[in-house]
Amino acid sequence: MNSPVGRKIRTEKVVRALGIPVNKNLPPLHKDKEHEIRTIEAIIDRAIANTIVSAKGSGAPDEVIDELIDRYYREGLFTPYELEFLENEDPEQDELNTYSWRIECNSALLWAVSLVRDLPFPNDLSDVQMLYDLILQSEREELLQQAQFRDYHVLMDELDLYYRLHWALVETRLHNQELAVSINPGVVYERRYGLTWLLNLDGEEWEEITMDT
Repeated sequence: MNSPVGRKIRTEKVVRALGIPVNKNLPPLHKDKEHEIRTIEAIIDRAIANTIVSAKGSGAPDEVIDELIDRYYREGLFTPYELEFLENEDPEQDELNTYSWRIECNSALLWAVSLVRDLPFPNDLSDVQMLYDLILQSEREELLQQAQFRDYHVLMDELDLYYRLHWALVETRLHNQELAVSINPGVVYERRYGLTWLLNLDGEEWEEITMDT
């Protein structure tokens, strides 16, 4: 049952068992074979970039951010938008909030390469301090040596779950309803975003990821 349709059916059973609405018309997730899954190197670099922009978004002092950039910087580590944000001495609060959430992407990215043991149900925030420490207490080469991909189908199963949870969250919000279980919308969004990029379903780059439901 590792086909896209089999995965969809299996995920719908899980979601329905939680008392969460299911949209049978939401299509199976397909991966374009032209686009390869991101490399370990790309994932670790993305996790490092997420850590730094999230730290700035969460209010870390400028001198700390400068030290982190000096320590980890590589050509292409940050997107142009991230560089603009990091260089901005007085970013808007909305921008700070957006980037502060990027640490939640790392829960999915680092889980996918076995640097985080579990990816718990998204009813609460991740252990953010652990996510920061995992990156900031390690050198890039250490992370590369320790990282190991989980099974491809396990990753696709997880993305399929977050895809369908995201739809349920959007749907209930539009209709001013509540879900039967507690789910953190920001956590669902960021984990889905990270896994979509990592699995590279459609060849979209980091700032281009579409989150349609």
